[in-house]
Amino acid sequence: FAYPATTPPALTDETPRLVGAHVASLEDDRFERADVAIEDLYLWSHSSAMRATVSVDKDKETPTGAATIELSRPEDTAARLPDATITLTHHLVLPTFDAMRGGSRGRVEHQPVLKIMPDQPASTSSLLGYVDAFQDLLAVATGRGPGIIWLTLFEPRHSRNEATEVLTHPNEVTVCLLRRGHGDATAKALESRELVVSLEDVDFATVIPRWWEVRTRFLAVCNMLLSERFVPGGFLEPKLITAVSAAEAFHGALKETPPVSKEQNLERLRPALEALDETERTWLKSFVPGGFSLHARLERLAERIPERCRTRLLPDTAAWIRQTKKARNDLAHSGASRGDPQTLLAVVYVTRAVVLVNILLELGLSEERLYQALTENKELDRACRSAANHFPTTGSGSTAR
Repeated sequence: FAYPATTPPALTDETPRLVGAHVASLEDDRFERADVAIEDLYLWSHSSAMRATVSVDKDKETPTGAATIELSRPEDTAARLPDATITLTHHLVLPTFDAMRGGSRGRVEHQPVLKIMPDQPASTSSLLGYVDAFQDLLAVATGRGPGIIWLTLFEPRHSRNEATEVLTHPNEVTVCLLRRGHGDATAKALESRELVVSLEDVDFATVIPRWWEVRTRFLAVCNMLLSERFVPGGFLEPKLITAVSAAEAFHGALKETPPVSKEQNLERLRPALEALDETERTWLKSFVPGGFSLHARLERLAERIPERCRTRLLPDTAAWIRQTKKARNDLAHSGASRGDPQTLLAVVYVTRAVVLVNILLELGLSEERLYQALTENKELDRACRSAANHFPTTGSGSTAR
């Protein structure tokens, strides 16, 4: 990676290193394509190039020792974004045999790869923006932060001889970067049932542009919700504030019309305001609410969830709202966590789950598939169990705003 002939900036974990090209800036528009392999892409893609068969002796009901592995490349699928085409392609390793001291081993491999083709030559930074978006999609689907296994950029083909128009091969540039963790191609994958969404649920041509729209619209929400997947751990208080802020930001991005505006509230108070002098009038106006309260925002997010799923995740919506408001207000207004730590942790789990479920609804997940995810996905099932323990059905009804 070559910098301009000036004092080079200090390298950080966020600075990618390019191997195979000299560029003056990460903003140079000089790459025509990017290929990236990301952890858990194979599981999410719901496709396999391999099929195995084993022969069994019918009389003895035991394997005969004869078996086959068939390798057949899945078809590429493409999706269109405003300024690029994204293709899910497949890299295969054809059957090979490794001779070892203890015997021999046969091997085939299948690795799904995302190919990013911008309409115009693009910069390293803009291509990394696409990669970040796809990592976030897989983070939503898997409940953990998937790392990049490898990333390659391609410079356009150049004419070697303009008279004969002989073209060279595109120059492949390897990108080395440390942000968002390291990808491990050999690490154990999740169970397929633990995914909350995959290409089994929504086809590639639909989910990619839909995710692009959802992430653009709810970018701050996605950043808050997914940050812990890439940097797990931390303290309870920032987790709580982040979870509640994500819920508020999600509802804010819906752009719903509030039932009562600030202007309407001011009109109701007009006789009282006219009786005050200017200083006191300004002071009183500052306390007049407008738009949605936290209670109303949480209530609307709950109402958007299909009833069957809401009953499982929020057995008592009012109790969850009451505890969430109290926890956020105690921390924000008094600077102290006053509740039981386990209850506060339940607020974090359940509130994050409510936001995640709303994002899945925006991606088009069906009610049946969503209910299955609430049962089988570890993160969502944990939230359901926390809600049942800390916000059980009491028949208390709606709480006051």
